[in-house]
Amino acid sequence: MKSEGRIDILIIGDATTGSGVSETLIGKGFRVARADVEGYSHRSRVGGAIVVQAGERGPEFEALGLEPGNRVVALSDFLEALPDIQPFDKSGGPAPLVVFLLGLAGESSCRATRDALAASSVLLDDLGRRVAMLYGNLKVSAAGLEAEVREARRKGALLLRFSSARPTFVRNGEGRPAVECLDEASRRRLILHPDWIVKDEILRAGPGDLERAARLGAEPGPDGFLPSDNVYRFGLETNRRGILGIIPDADPLGRDTLEDDLAAAMLEMRALDRFDSWAPDRVAVIDPGLCARCLTCHRSCPHGAVAVGERIEIVPQACFACGICEAACPAKAITLRERDPEKGPLEAVPRPVLLDIRPGDLVTFGCRRSAERARALCGHLGAGRPADLVFVPVDCAGRISREMLMDAFLQDASGVLVLTCHPGNCHAEKGNLQARSRVGEVRRFLEEAGLNPERVRFNTLAANMGVEFGRMVREFKAELDQR
Repeated sequence: MKSEGRIDILIIGDATTGSGVSETLIGKGFRVARADVEGYSHRSRVGGAIVVQAGERGPEFEALGLEPGNRVVALSDFLEALPDIQPFDKSGGPAPLVVFLLGLAGESSCRATRDALAASSVLLDDLGRRVAMLYGNLKVSAAGLEAEVREARRKGALLLRFSSARPTFVRNGEGRPAVECLDEASRRRLILHPDWIVKDEILRAGPGDLERAARLGAEPGPDGFLPSDNVYRFGLETNRRGILGIIPDADPLGRDTLEDDLAAAMLEMRALDRFDSWAPDRVAVIDPGLCARCLTCHRSCPHGAVAVGERIEIVPQACFACGICEAACPAKAITLRERDPEKGPLEAVPRPVLLDIRPGDLVTFGCRRSAERARALCGHLGAGRPADLVFVPVDCAGRISREMLMDAFLQDASGVLVLTCHPGNCHAEKGNLQARSRVGEVRRFLEEAGLNPERVRFNTLAANMGVEFGRMVREFKAELDQR
């Protein structure tokens, strides 16, 4: 696809949903183009992109060791078959049992809970069947679902929750499936002989969704959908500024939220339109005289902010000023720069330096968003900290370089502790992973040099973990003192 002029929003992804998204946005006055990532050639300037994700639903029988068959079916297939099931003649013995499996192999959904409860009502009221629901995390946050669960119990449905051990599935003497499980409430072992086993269908990202995320350099969540579940990503935002991800069935309340998602996307895109002329207060800058065009910055940047052309340059509007590229650059060609309050020229942001280190001090590098706040909370709570602790705050742990870590040892520090955000909580998405990798490299170097690699350590914590901060540094210092 080729386009001329300015495009406000590029729609990428699911064709069926995407066409509706396109029409809605065009109706709101946006200039919209539709394309997939591969094969799109844009001569025009694109303001932003919305990735519309479809996903794939599947029962994933193999995750529970089940084999699909006439009586082991997906929930959607059972709902189709339900109108053809005949009422049970109660004079024929015990009523057949239908077992629903919800949230036992991945997260279920409010839709699955509602469908299973609706089918249970028909089975119990009209068809004379027995019903059991075996579940891991039962999704009941949608309006009225908790009341429907209570009503199902009142009618005689058996609901069993499994927090750890899962049910096992075997074949009885007649070759029919049987369910063996432990009732966690009564601690009794049960054997169920169902007439039907009905498995919910889990929504996962499809191959197309995964490929688009990879091509865009956008980080997906554990389910494969954009955005990731990073606590610093709100709503539809991804680690790529200007690229939003619309997730199918994203709302935990079970509502159809496409309209709400589009309203949020439009606000974001209008903000991006103003953002084009915005100059960031802090940004990474490459010195072309020092740059060796090794592309280390391009590979390490988690935000796609490094443009490769005649020069290697940082796109200011895409830069999060995390310092990952600065720490990774082997030629020291990259520096973080910031403007003064009057928006004057960009001035270099000094790299973190170690001052006033005495032999035997414990040096701790910590992220300002997590470790530094945990340190302050530790002091407020009165939790003990070693007197010889030297704390060096960094804007992101990704800015901690190997040279910084080694410099502490060159100044006779007893040990070095690197404290970062938890996985999935890093503002720069991968700064904590970069720091962990560099700690590993320094440990290997110390070992090769005949020094104790345990003198450098890596840990994660959150801003509210003041007590844990004190415990980590005290325990590490005690171990160092014993050596």
